[in-house]
Amino acid sequence: MGEDLRELIRREMVRSETLTEDDIKFFKRFIQLTEDGTVILTVDRSLVTQTELILLYLVGRKLAHIAGLVDSPAARLRDIAEALSLPATTVSPRLANCVRYGEIKRGAAGYEIAIGGILSLKQRLQRLVEQPHGGGVSA
Repeated sequence: MGEDLRELIRREMVRSETLTEDDIKFFKRFIQLTEDGTVILTVDRSLVTQTELILLYLVGRKLAHIAGLVDSPAARLRDIAEALSLPATTVSPRLANCVRYGEIKRGAAGYEIAIGGILSLKQRLQRLVEQPHGGGVSA
C-alpha cells in the first residue's frame, strides 16, 4: 500500500515546477517578446487588473529567460514600473501582496514569478480567453 499511495499522491497532488507547452500557448495570447528580450503585453489593459499586468510582465521575463533572451527571469521594481508605465508607488504594494501570497519570489536580483503565480494568473485570465472574439486579447 505504501508505494501505491506514494505514487497516487505524486500523480494527483504534486504540482510540476516547469512550464508546459500548453502554458506557453496560453500566454502567447497576452505576451510577445522581442529578440532582445523586451516583454510586450498585447492584452487590452482595461480588461485586466494592475496586479495581473505585473504578473504578466514577470511571466514574460521568465519566458524571455528560458528562451535565452535575458540573463535573469527577475526584474527590479523600477524596471517593472517603467515597462508597464505605472508609478513605482503603485507597483510596490502589489508586488508585496503577490510575495505574501507566494505568487512572486523576491531575491537579490529582484522579483521573479513563481510557478504558483503562473498557474494562478492563467486561471484568472481564462475569463478573457472564454469571451467571444477573444475578449480583448490582441492577435
